[in-house]
Amino acid sequence: MEPAIVIVTACVAIVLATAAVLVILLRFRWLCRRPGSVIMSLGRPPRGGRRRWRLGVARMKSAQLEWHAARSLAWWPTKRWDRGSLDIVGRESAAPMAGQRISIVQCREGTAQFEVLMSDRAYAGFSSWQESAPPRDSAHVL
Repeated sequence: MEPAIVIVTACVAIVLATAAVLVILLRFRWLCRRPGSVIMSLGRPPRGGRRRWRLGVARMKSAQLEWHAARSLAWWPTKRWDRGSLDIVGRESAAPMAGQRISIVQCREGTAQFEVLMSDRAYAGFSSWQESAPPRDSAHVL
């Protein structure tokens, strides 16, 4: 292969990678600025005894909680939970990060259980959003 082709190919790859990172950052900023949005990490199955988290942005809509993964180019949510079947079943404090108090929140939708990590301020909004849902038989928030 000629050196000029290798250089051009490398330059195109660098430009495409830079553009992808820029789009991801702009998308994340756009998601964070939408009404009802908070930064929220979604718990992943532990590996080696350690909790693992996937950074994202949650958006509280009238009937759903939508979660968008931070490192994604997709404009649609990665996860969706119906407000009517979503329960907050527990909460514990985590070590502060960047000067903010952090909460680990245990949630349940039907039989599926999962954890989310968010600031205490985001939790206050999340629990208020959940408590203000239309009444149903099994709703409860800790």
